[in-house]
Amino acid sequence: MKVMSRRHIKLKKSEELCWNERRILERVNSAFVVSLKYAFASDTDLFLILDLMTGGDLGFHLSQMGTFTYEMARYYVARVVLALDHLHSQARRSTGPCRHHHDLVYRDLKPENILLGDDGRSRISDMGLACRVTPHLTGACGTRGYWAPDMRLRDADGKRKPYDCRVDWFSLGCVLYEFLGGVCPFRTERAKNWCIETIPEKEKRIDKATMEMEPEYHPDRFSPWAQDLCAKLLAKDPDERLGKGGCIDIMLHPWFGDLDWDRLAQDQLAPPFVPNRDINAAPRRVIGSFVDGHSRKTALNRADRDVFKGWEYTGEAAFQEEVVEFLRYQAQHGDVEDSSARGVLCCAVS
Repeated sequence: MKVMSRRHIKLKKSEELCWNERRILERVNSAFVVSLKYAFASDTDLFLILDLMTGGDLGFHLSQMGTFTYEMARYYVARVVLALDHLHSQARRSTGPCRHHHDLVYRDLKPENILLGDDGRSRISDMGLACRVTPHLTGACGTRGYWAPDMRLRDADGKRKPYDCRVDWFSLGCVLYEFLGGVCPFRTERAKNWCIETIPEKEKRIDKATMEMEPEYHPDRFSPWAQDLCAKLLAKDPDERLGKGGCIDIMLHPWFGDLDWDRLAQDQLAPPFVPNRDINAAPRRVIGSFVDGHSRKTALNRADRDVFKGWEYTGEAAFQEEVVEFLRYQAQHGDVEDSSARGVLCCAVS
């Protein structure tokens, strides 16, 4: 359950950002994306009920393991490929012909946004920065070091150039590199010190490295095919980047070996790693506190509440699954009576 304070949203002027996430989540239904089941609101908060993922994020597991095995990296990358293809093709399915400016672009791929279920299956999460691709989509978005050079390009007049779904494939290259090498290629010490003589700000040096630097591939961590796949995903020019013609270009790369894409697409491949039953997250002293005293002082009025009129949502599949699960339980354990609900009329499901 994701809970968002209305006061904090008003303070940060994030109303459109919240609505954007809510609308996109309503359109997404995939075994490879953390999907929306229900949405509702109270006078003080907004709520999103999402797929339960108790296995932690891949950023956490990388911090514990250092790097992933080939089998783990292949499995997670392949599932991300299918997740991104689902997002990239959403609007195509609803509007007809395949055109880039109708697609959804994720824009925030990183290990921390890939979550594991208790069975080890991974899904990408957090649609807050996803959006529809338009002919005028510009501006760097996501996490520095993972965003593509396309987001920083300017034309001869200094205006930002538009980009499309291909930025996600660059981020996938960063994630693959990190799975095998232990660090994002543009967050290494080499990248942080890129042009240090002329650029004092570390953030700008990382951006410069993303635009210019070619990552180094250590042969003990990157096989020839792994290096080839990374290099093609990390192409600076989106017209030369692997995936420019769709995910099939990536799926056919030899690094994936004998992976059965059909079985994976049907979610029938067993995960190579199952997280333990511990809390798969850093302790609170590392994460920090989420207490925000400023938003508590922010007053809400009727107009603030009206902004989120229509926020409520019930996923048909989620509701049907719950009904089936309840009927199975009832068949095994007999009729269930809620003493607190006596006298309340309910609908009958046949």
